[in-house]
Amino acid sequence: DGNYVKLEHEGNYTTQYLHFSKIAEGIKRDGHVKQGDIIGYAGDTGQATGVHVCFRVKKNNKPIDHTKDPTFSESKMVKVRNLNSFKQHRDSLLLMLKE
Repeated sequence: DGNYVKLEHEGNYTTQYLHFSKIAEGIKRDGHVKQGDIIGYAGDTGQATGVHVCFRVKKNNKPIDHTKDPTFSESKMVKVRNLNSFKQHRDSLLLMLKE
């Protein structure tokens, strides 16, 4: 089974995040979170074969492809002026994952 977090959103949406190595401190059943809060840490619990987080979206308790739902905003591209900084930060995080 593993560690997971299920969040309820407005508009009858729920999101699920599965295979966490652990749930973040302060995350409680029936608690509240806000955008940007850390809810858990990627792991390989259950029958997972590698570290990852499984992300699922449901609307009215039915699985949906959130990339085709107009309610979800498109992701924003990294601005060209920020690209080098983004790549440096990304690369430093990737190095930490290899340790």
